[in-house]
Amino acid sequence: MKCAFNLVMGLGALLLLPVYNLPAQEGAISGQNLSPPPLFPALTGSDFRDCFVNQASLAFVEKHTAGMEYFLRFGMPELAIKSLFYTGPFGGIAFGFRYSGYGFTELMYHHFSVAGGMSVSGSLAVGVEASVNTASSSSDEAATISASGQIGLIYSVSESTSLGIHLVNPVPDRLRDNPLPSALRVGAGTSVTDRASVSAMLEKSSHRPLSAAAGLSYDITQATTIRAGFDTGTASLGFTAVFRFTGFTCSLSFVTHSRLGLSPVAALSKSF
Repeated sequence: MKCAFNLVMGLGALLLLPVYNLPAQEGAISGQNLSPPPLFPALTGSDFRDCFVNQASLAFVEKHTAGMEYFLRFGMPELAIKSLFYTGPFGGIAFGFRYSGYGFTELMYHHFSVAGGMSVSGSLAVGVEASVNTASSSSDEAATISASGQIGLIYSVSESTSLGIHLVNPVPDRLRDNPLPSALRVGAGTSVTDRASVSAMLEKSSHRPLSAAAGLSYDITQATTIRAGFDTGTASLGFTAVFRFTGFTCSLSFVTHSRLGLSPVAALSKSF
């Protein structure tokens, strides 16, 4: 089976990246490791993304992977998110590190995160993530800094079906100086054939109404995978093509938005 949950949790998370989930989409280790089937809908992104969307996906990481991603949001360079990441196993725990940033001279945003995941039983995996977000402008004397956290669980019902729960910023706003969106996501995924997988997710955010997402993934060959999905939260369609070479994985994605247009995403990673 393909790498840890090749399907992402929904475009809603993607569009809020600079706020609390700086990146998300698809899978963790270049599609080269054994793992449960895809869990969350495929909308965009690179094969490392699931490790930072449901951090329990890190429990299935078997190789070290480093890479980069460029997310040209709505075709506007000022909003383009540049990301660097690393994931790898250390003993019984796998860790992930990520930096993302976007902006211009007058206003810059940065996101730093550390995540870890492990299997606690034969069918249950857990993961956590801690993040620091900074925002600075030429008119401010000091940058605005906020911290956020995430918790993920993945339960393997069978060899082909898994369930997942993901909490974003579970700490109440009254306990924080800078309120951030909180969200609860529940998803399920199953492999319907040796090559095809489907998944679905429900999300309830403190700043958005209930939304749903669904997606599918199909392996054309061992080296090529296509994915497609839909998110009701933003009425967005997404398409991803993944190409695997010796030690390398390249992905190209496109996401539509009903009012803001098309957003391409390109990523390249190396496993070793």
